[in-house]
Amino acid sequence: MSNESSDSEDSSLHLSHSSSSFDEQDDRLENDEPDIGPIGELPYQFEPLAEEPDNDLQWCCCGRCRLMPTLPGSRCCRETDKVNERREEAGANCITEHDGFEPICLNEHILRVAYFQYRQQYGPRQGHEINEQYRYTAYWQFVRWCWGFLGRQVRVPLPSCAVCQIRDKFASEENVGFQYPPLH
Repeated sequence: MSNESSDSEDSSLHLSHSSSSFDEQDDRLENDEPDIGPIGELPYQFEPLAEEPDNDLQWCCCGRCRLMPTLPGSRCCRETDKVNERREEAGANCITEHDGFEPICLNEHILRVAYFQYRQQYGPRQGHEINEQYRYTAYWQFVRWCWGFLGRQVRVPLPSCAVCQIRDKFASEENVGFQYPPLH
């Protein structure tokens, strides 16, 4: 009897071992077969593709947004809670129509002083053209105005309408759009 039970234990052990073999997993990867779930669904089959922004402005609610080169940058001032709160406090249709937007984000004298604050806190930004420094400082000012202090490596996508106003004022030949910081 004990031999029979040990034989059945050996076969069950053998079965459980063979059902989770690495060879089978390697074969599935080599054959590029999709990993189908228990009820026949493919993982992520209902997830939208997020590689490119829409070619239309249906996402814009303020009427001042433009198409942006990246999907995170394709957002309206009314879609971001902190920016929308700031916009609503003035009863403006767009954050760029708020009385505070121009002096905080577009005034060169204010931006120069803000850059000195930035430089004192974080150090100088070397090797950048003057308009790029103004743009960077304007984006920094916009974030401080709407969110307060986020931290040096914390970034948030800014609304298209605000970015475009700042880019129009401090133009550059090359704008790359919103980018997350590099992972170190």
